[in-house]
Amino acid sequence: MVQMRMERMLTLISMILAILAVTAEGTAQPEPDGAQGAASRETCVVRFVELDALAQLIAEMGEVPAGADLLLWSAASGWPAQTSAILLLPPGEDIVASVGCLDTGGDTIAVGLYPGRPDESNIVVCARFPRVIPLIEDCFPAADTALRLAFTGLSPETSYRLLVSTPDLDVYELRPDSGGAYDMQVGSKGLYWVELLSMEHTGPSVELLFPLAAGHEPGDVAAGDIPVFSSSACSLDDVLTEINGLRSSLGLAP
Repeated sequence: MVQMRMERMLTLISMILAILAVTAEGTAQPEPDGAQGAASRETCVVRFVELDALAQLIAEMGEVPAGADLLLWSAASGWPAQTSAILLLPPGEDIVASVGCLDTGGDTIAVGLYPGRPDESNIVVCARFPRVIPLIEDCFPAADTALRLAFTGLSPETSYRLLVSTPDLDVYELRPDSGGAYDMQVGSKGLYWVELLSMEHTGPSVELLFPLAAGHEPGDVAAGDIPVFSSSACSLDDVLTEINGLRSSLGLAP
């Protein structure tokens, strides 16, 4: 029992650290006029309407999100994956020329654009095209409902673990059925985090991390109606202190 609780605590810490690691970094710009392929340094640039929507949301909100907020805004825009860069480019700057300079760790750069007025900056969102994509209707399910999670792009040569963090900060693992899908029971209204780990020979790595805002709608993101954990932790001790503080605020034991 002690070993199980310790494993769950370490798993929760890893998930929080993964969320904290999600920041906007790098540079990128998309092909104008919705062009679907632009070769630059053997990199394929593809424009996605979901990232266009994220760029528009950033323009409407008047701020650039980071960490868990960025993942939530991305999910509200229909992009349940990480982004690599969010840029404000001056009017007239060559958007395409800078795309090939972005190193997203893959051969394909996914981009979105919200063009400003002639005297305003263009908002550009870039992301590594995800190797694994969740096959879910959206990231805003009803509370107290059953979900069936499936993924495309999984490697048959890699083993995976799927972890879920609840609004109460409990963490549990889902096991796949014979068809490779996962059955998840969503409980009360709140923010859940789903983390897919690929178990490499060098250790586990985060393949995919996305939120499920149960009982909410995408519009709640812009309204600020979805509480998102924000951390200033700089060390493992800080993380444990914040976890215990959160659990105490929820009436839970450390």
